Amino acid sequence: MNGIYQEIRVALHMVWRRRWLALGIAWGVCLLGWLVIGAHAVLAEAGYGYSSSVAPLVHDHYGWPEAPRFAYRPLADSDFVELPVTTVQLGGRNFAAGGGGFFRLFPYALSRWAIRRVNQQDHRPASFYFHPWEIDPEQPRVAGAPLKSRMRHYVSLKRMAPKLQRLLGDFQWGRTDAVVAEQAALL
Repeated sequence: MNGIYQEIRVALHMVWRRRWLALGIAWGVCLLGWLVIGAHAVLAEAGYGYSSSVAPLVHDHYGWPEAPRFAYRPLADSDFVELPVTTVQLGGRNFAAGGGGFFRLFPYALSRWAIRRVNQQDHRPASFYFHPWEIDPEQPRVAGAPLKSRMRHYVSLKRMAPKLQRLLGDFQWGRTDAVVAEQAALL
């Protein structure tokens, strides 16, 4: 079993290095983080300084409700930082507030309220994301996709770009690497 685990680790290292090299050249930026769930040790060993892959909430496809809501160091003896996707806490339960389907499917006012609450009451920055396909209302549709998948992927695509414009105007945003450095200094 240990041999298979090591082979998977080596393969993941190769994929990440090649992918980020191509993206780095294309984008002309230094990429220090990677979005992948459960691979903190591999990422740290590969030289990455942070991840934003943990969603500290209950969801049918992902989520780790026991995870901390804000930046933390998931590995002992490492400076590696996890910057979880933003959640807002209500009644002892965490709810999505950092983008994705939550942002696209629900009214903008709910996202604005949740992010303001995290900024003002928790005194923390919000980590926000969206999938590139969410700003492409003309994307091809998958024939025969189940209703649940169609709802998750195609509803409100035309409203996504205008909502993002409002979000950019309503809040101050910074680069993830800078936010991670700021939060890491508090750990």
